[in-house]
Amino acid sequence: MISQLTIELPINVAQQLATLAAQQQKSVEALAVEKLAASLDPLPTYERGSPAAILQAMDSLPRLNAEDADEMERLINEGRLPISEVGIFDDEIEK
Repeated sequence: MISQLTIELPINVAQQLATLAAQQQKSVEALAVEKLAASLDPLPTYERGSPAAILQAMDSLPRLNAEDADEMERLINEGRLPISEVGIFDDEIEK
């Protein structure tokens, strides 16, 4: 999966990336991705179901904003069914 990311770089960093990319016969984007990926520490893996694995999974969830919460509340309210005081087996009890 590829995600698009736009970043602002100081001009000297952009020029250095362009020079290195030309020397290595790569695109600036390819070189930037390569350098960025090489500088990241791999995420640790934890035993499935362990407290650390659960915390890692929770931390990886998308962050929601107030509009997302409002939309969820609206959809929940929209999907609610009216309350019925009549039970589905009431007819059988009376017979």
